[in-house]
Amino acid sequence: MDADGDGTVSLPEFQVAHERIFKAMDSNKDGKLTQEEMRAFMHGTRSPAPPQ
Repeated sequence: MDADGDGTVSLPEFQVAHERIFKAMDSNKDGKLTQEEMRAFMHGTRSPAPPQ
């Protein structure tokens, strides 16, 4: 997270890191996270489970 190596994390550095996480979780790239996308990410599958 400490992109500039100054030993601290600024708000912009923090936001960049969290934006990457959001984008990784948003498997259908619609700019929104569903519970299924979040659950899939946390379980390491990267894509939501098919509807049952």
